[in-house]
Amino acid sequence: MNESINVIKIASISEVKSPYADDDEVTKYYHPFAVTKEDWSKARRGTQDKLREFEEFTSGKYTRSLRGRVTNLKAFDAWLVWKNQTKNLSRKPNFTFSEH
Repeated sequence: MNESINVIKIASISEVKSPYADDDEVTKYYHPFAVTKEDWSKARRGTQDKLREFEEFTSGKYTRSLRGRVTNLKAFDAWLVWKNQTKNLSRKPNFTFSEH
């Protein structure tokens, strides 16, 4: 039984100019209130861990190396939702992302 999960969460991401963002921009996007140095370092470390997991899970399909790692923000956001929705399933459906 291969069942797909449709995820629609685009409203806030449509404001982003480019679909790709570096680690700092992704951290700013997900943690806009991390203003102190300590909060920022915790937020960045957590974001980088999730980005590494995403890159490994997708075999780098949605990441590029341009003076550092840049990640497709829409795909990353969809993967976070997919990961949260399937965390208790023993047989997870495949993660597929399409911008159409």
